[in-house]
Amino acid sequence: MRMLIVILCQVLWMSAVSAKEERYVVTYSEKELQSVAGMRQVLERIEASAKRYCPTYLEIRSRADVQTCIDEVIQDLVAKVHSPGFTAYVDRRPTEEFASRE
Repeated sequence: MRMLIVILCQVLWMSAVSAKEERYVVTYSEKELQSVAGMRQVLERIEASAKRYCPTYLEIRSRADVQTCIDEVIQDLVAKVHSPGFTAYVDRRPTEEFASRE
């Protein structure tokens, strides 16, 4: 019975996510994108926004789904910055650094 409940919760979450509008916003200034320290701060705000937007493990019981959601929101927000330098900065960062902030 427990497995059925977990699967049902995951299906409900997946349909809720697909029905969700994008509701994650991060503000930044062009000046922040001119230094590594500024880019780090923007990325930290993006990560925090992604974690607030996505469901938690307790809500859906799937670490993989939580991490996938976070990764997708981060990718989307980084792309919306429209800065090749910022995108390159994010791409160069080790993935372990993202995981250590959870």
